[in-house]
Amino acid sequence: LNTYSTSFDNTSDDGDESKIDINLDSKYVFVDWHVFAGSVRLTAGMFFNDNNYSFSATVPASTFVEELKDSKEKVKIKGSVTFPSTMATYIGSGWSWSDATETGFSISTDLGVMINESPAVTITETSDFKVVKQDDLDKVAETLESLFIFHPIVMANISYRF
Repeated sequence: LNTYSTSFDNTSDDGDESKIDINLDSKYVFVDWHVFAGSVRLTAGMFFNDNNYSFSATVPASTFVEELKDSKEKVKIKGSVTFPSTMATYIGSGWSWSDATETGFSISTDLGVMINESPAVTITETSDFKVVKQDDLDKVAETLESLFIFHPIVMANISYRF
């Protein structure tokens, strides 16, 4: 079970503003294979992924429009990242500080990657008058989509083996 929400707000000295909301909500099912029946294991599984991200910013227009590089004009944008499928594959490996056959409590660590379908990234300008072409924002969204396909996962676990 992984549930966590947070927000980041920032205003720079020159008036640029940004806000990011992160909402993590995922559950998972894993199968472990203890290599040589020891502490090292390989893990495969599925995440039930309901993670989402939203953001807004006020930035210089030159961020998106090269011709406005000398302008002090600001644009307001907002966007979101959502995942069309709630299922994501997980592969990883880990280490347990107990024998795989022992009954009782165990502490372990895992390092792996969650592989998502390509997310839906939307970015729109919310300024009173539009300065940035939607095509330019869509290009930025396409770049962001590739960043959200692979999620690195680092876990510390406490478990009980019956």
